[in-house]
Amino acid sequence: LGDIAAFEDALIPPYEELVRPILDALPRLPGGKAPQRIVFVPDGALHSVPFAALHNGGRERRHLIRRAPIAIAGSATLYLYSMLRDSLLKTPRPPSVLTIGNPAFDKTLALAAKLDPLRGAEQEAKDINELYGPPSMNLTPSEATVPAFLRAASASDIIHVAAHAVANPRDPSRSFILLAPSEGESGVLEAQRLLTQLALERTRLVVLSACSSAGGLPIGPEGVAPLVRPLIAANVPTVIGSLWDVDDATARDLLVSFHQHYRDGDDAATALRLAQLELLDSGKPGLMPALAWAPFQVIGHGSSPFPERAAHKEKPP
Repeated sequence: LGDIAAFEDALIPPYEELVRPILDALPRLPGGKAPQRIVFVPDGALHSVPFAALHNGGRERRHLIRRAPIAIAGSATLYLYSMLRDSLLKTPRPPSVLTIGNPAFDKTLALAAKLDPLRGAEQEAKDINELYGPPSMNLTPSEATVPAFLRAASASDIIHVAAHAVANPRDPSRSFILLAPSEGESGVLEAQRLLTQLALERTRLVVLSACSSAGGLPIGPEGVAPLVRPLIAANVPTVIGSLWDVDDATARDLLVSFHQHYRDGDDAATALRLAQLELLDSGKPGLMPALAWAPFQVIGHGSSPFPERAAHKEKPP
């Protein structure tokens, strides 16, 4: 992932061999309109493909994200279930939002010894918390313990976690998010514990702003990433995660923008698309490459709980 040019070139063959034939086969919508969204159900190695960044090469380099919002699903059944679950959730106004950024993890742990604090993630959580306003809760780095997270998450409609995460390809259930230690707790929150102890009956969106949070060896019959699977099992209709390691400062730019659009009434896939296009069109060398904006994916379907804002958004000329 260090060679930007080689990475961009590698995105052309999947577009030509996989995406272009599908797009050419799609019926033209009235008035030449773009599809409302494109949903991919990947299998095997395709789980690691950043579909939003696939492009046709050449001087034009038209990335797929310019065509339509993009979502990922473990199966067509899971996607339909996420739509149904999303439609049935009754979110209060204003919704309860939980943000966590840069948990004060125990650096004496062998698995954390080489990890650095995420200063950008701490500010990311604060920015998002301020964006939503009361009754939002932001757990400070030292407050972001496993018990505090599990307790606060169960009462939250929207959850954003900006922390270190590690996907374990040999034992996916041991993949983990690294939180702050507390009495009797190391701060290591494994996927297996998420699967058995996480109760999210009211939560409509979880954003895992963490390295490879949507990566790792897919597990289960429908091939869901190990840190995403517990959230889907807990009935969360929409999860946003990353396919590879991300710079915390870049993630902050992208995900604060995502929440701004989501807060303005755009559904999750549309909000992420708009945020990704902002980086792609920013003119800033550090933000324009696909390596910066493409790792994050929307898994499932999620409408915004702020539809009245969407109704009043200024329409483009």
